Amino acid sequence: MTGQSTLDDASASLRAGACDYLRKPFSLDDLVAIVLRAVESAAAERKAHHDAQVTRARLMKAEAETARMRRRDVVTGLPNAQALPDALASLGEMQVALLMVRLDGLHVATDAGWRGLHDRLLADAADRFAGIAGRERLYALHDAAHFAVLLNG
Repeated sequence: MTGQSTLDDASASLRAGACDYLRKPFSLDDLVAIVLRAVESAAAERKAHHDAQVTRARLMKAEAETARMRRRDVVTGLPNAQALPDALASLGEMQVALLMVRLDGLHVATDAGWRGLHDRLLADAADRFAGIAGRERLYALHDAAHFAVLLNG
């Protein structure tokens, strides 16, 4: 609010962050209208800031889930070939054996158009291997037609 109103003063005030400019003399209705606009503007800014924070949090969660999914086989839910090098590196000096298992003949189900059967057979095989070796030591490789099992050396 100012008693000396020029266009330069108003422009400088708005550039400095004022949400409005009130010249003297003014009515109470003018003052109330400006204050209401300022309150609405501040509320809208708070909402926009909150919405941006929520969007960022959702994006971070989605990115983490995407990274996790990239390291898992879709059919079996097992860690995949991308997860295996990290698992091997984390073992350090521990001696382990790496057993590679290939399931032959599954292409017949896929070639016949029975992708659902193919997937059920893979999931069943993964469950059976996991029952023996443990899920934390079992990896699905190459569209899950191959499995890698880390065994204690």
